Amino acid sequence: MTDSPSNLKISPPKTAGEELSPLLGSTCEITRRFTDFADFWQKEPVSARFALQSQSRHLLAGQRVGNCLRLRTDRTAPVDVLHAPAVNKAHFGNLQTCGSVWMCPVCAAKIATRRREELGEVVSIWQGRGYSVLLATFTLQHTIDELCIDVLNGLCKSFSEFWECRRGRKIKKDYRIAGRVRGLETTYTRENGWHIHFHVLFFVQGVLPASGVERLRSECSEHWQAVLSLHNRYADSIHGVDLKDANRDIAEYVAKHGEEDMAEAVEKIRTWTEAHEVTMGPIKRQTKRGGVTPMQLLAMALCEDEGAGRLFTEYAYCFKGKSHLHWSKGLRKLLGMSAELSDEEIAARQDEKACLLARLENRDWKIILANGARGELLAAAAGGDTAKLKAFFLSLGLEFVWINAPGQED
Repeated sequence: MTDSPSNLKISPPKTAGEELSPLLGSTCEITRRFTDFADFWQKEPVSARFALQSQSRHLLAGQRVGNCLRLRTDRTAPVDVLHAPAVNKAHFGNLQTCGSVWMCPVCAAKIATRRREELGEVVSIWQGRGYSVLLATFTLQHTIDELCIDVLNGLCKSFSEFWECRRGRKIKKDYRIAGRVRGLETTYTRENGWHIHFHVLFFVQGVLPASGVERLRSECSEHWQAVLSLHNRYADSIHGVDLKDANRDIAEYVAKHGEEDMAEAVEKIRTWTEAHEVTMGPIKRQTKRGGVTPMQLLAMALCEDEGAGRLFTEYAYCFKGKSHLHWSKGLRKLLGMSAELSDEEIAARQDEKACLLARLENRDWKIILANGARGELLAAAAGGDTAKLKAFFLSLGLEFVWINAPGQED
């Protein structure tokens, strides 16, 4: 019983001096494993996230993700298993969380859900006032030879300067942009490397016609190119800045980090693998457009793709400490919102009312960890069925776990 699908064989990393596999989808065997993982993700998403978290812990030794939902907050107290009837899901109590949206698949999913709900509410509030919200995307040219940190620094410095200089302030004033919410995202492609970009919601005090949206895009694009040139970076007039009207569902696009589609990635990995396998011959094979997300890289690393593991590690240390979502000063107050919660606070918070199902003493919790069974435990507890939960514990030889009988009060 493990955090990984049973038909995945996970080997330890190669030691120094041993040959590492080529980058990304080096063999058809890796593609097969990734396809198996995508199926595992569809059927058992909670267990799959814990499997990815364990892989991240393996790759990022010494980081907080290594203790996330493993170590107890109060070492003198047991680990609680709780059930929230409103959502019919289970969660743990008295365990540390890392709150890392970049390194932890479990925390990232929870944080993204909370951020998406909040953004959806404020977009509706703003549009309900008769105003409009625009979605902008800012990116820059990048190559396969560039390090993740160099692309990220170029993007961040240029974006800050975009709004600080006189022309940026004029754009904000002319188009009555009351505030912005900026989301940071990256993907990776075999052809062009790290594609790091900002998705930005413009909260406009008014409604721009289609011609006005295009004028704003054109002005932003021209200004963006000028700012990038100061940092020896480049973006063309078409791809550097994209701008469109935002609907009420656009918040999901900005705050989607952690919400992965592993099945969608299967075809990308497969075509990459085919291109690698056919290294001889004059035929060029066109791969599926678009890159893979960091969490998809992590899944590939779980499937023994060491190149993907190196890329995920590079990304994780590069993005560590960066804000996934950033609100411009004064916007939350303008919208009548309370102070923003940190990622760590969201990860540790439980909004739904929950009842206690079981308690595991230290020796029992160690057995759960040793078997990689955290996801399976939550799946067994998800419906609040204590008989099913007891059967799960017995399958691991845990005969003396305290289980809250129906109607029993702690």
